[in-house]
Amino acid sequence: MSSTPQPGTGATRQPAAPAEPRAGTGRRRLWISVILVIGACLAGEAVARVFAPSAQLLRVKQLEQALAGDDRRFFKDIIVNDAETFWRFSPNVNLERGKGPLFGLISNQQGLRARGDIAIPKRNGLIRILFLGDSCTFGYLLDDQSSFVALTEKELHRIDRRQAFECINAGVPGYTAFQCWRRLETEGFGYQPDLVVVQFGWNGSSVWDGRSDPEHYRANRATTPPGILRSSRLAQLIWETVFQAGAGQDGRARLAPSEMGKVLERIESACKQRGVGLLVLLTGSRTNLLTKTLTPLQAAQMQFASSRSFGPNLGPPLVDGVTPLTRLVQDGRKVDTLLFDNAHPTLAYNEMLASLLAAKIKQWVATQH
Repeated sequence: MSSTPQPGTGATRQPAAPAEPRAGTGRRRLWISVILVIGACLAGEAVARVFAPSAQLLRVKQLEQALAGDDRRFFKDIIVNDAETFWRFSPNVNLERGKGPLFGLISNQQGLRARGDIAIPKRNGLIRILFLGDSCTFGYLLDDQSSFVALTEKELHRIDRRQAFECINAGVPGYTAFQCWRRLETEGFGYQPDLVVVQFGWNGSSVWDGRSDPEHYRANRATTPPGILRSSRLAQLIWETVFQAGAGQDGRARLAPSEMGKVLERIESACKQRGVGLLVLLTGSRTNLLTKTLTPLQAAQMQFASSRSFGPNLGPPLVDGVTPLTRLVQDGRKVDTLLFDNAHPTLAYNEMLASLLAAKIKQWVATQH
């Protein structure tokens, strides 16, 4: 007999079970989604790079705006962005004499004003001295061998022919003490210095965007994407939008005297941790001659040094270049033979600074052995 249910018996026909989805369908959908997302990101990245190209760091823009016409024309081609110090020299720069305020050797492969690369590790017996500072350290308006850095090395070898010395010029025009500290922390100690000499003070009083250099540094870090995203312009725009820093204060200088003191303390702490000596150099200016006083930033450096010792019976870690400059002018020396402008030393003033530096450093070396 047939087993098919008969009408009226209450039995119903069961619907057919749905077909099982093919195993590869879900994976294909996932891959399509991934490809669409990647494509959208690539398209967004392309659009961002075309219509919103990466801008220079603000401090670089402002450096160029602060420079005079000829200075701006030369600087813009020889500096590059730096996340830690805002800007630095491009590697291997040499400029023709007579074409602008900068000429001759500007930088080696390491971005230092040095003839040849600095050897790492340094050879045994060599006393290496790292000079950090602004355009006065760099030797603005002079060739590389006329800076007080190069002249100090020459003078050290003259007064002590048995000892090998190497003075490294890491001066960069426009730098403040904050930038020098960041360069020391991120690069300077890598050169294995025995002693660090710092010179700065003129650029900190400049008012650029209403933020100090420390504030600008923190704002830049907050708006920088992490890791590999840093290379994405799209990610940069997102971070800049989400973590946008507020406007600065009117009249806010790049580095206040109180901030100068804190930066010096950080430099001192970093040097102590590594067993490296620290020496502060004050260079003079026409402002000092007119007012017969130190500027607030100079006074902050003097205050820092006066409470510290450079070594046994060596006094504070300070070379005062202001007092000798004042005495020379009082004795009838023409200011124009010592200063090009308000603050940049001539060769004659650099020779005097080098003599003072070498004498102090030679005393310090004697206490280290």
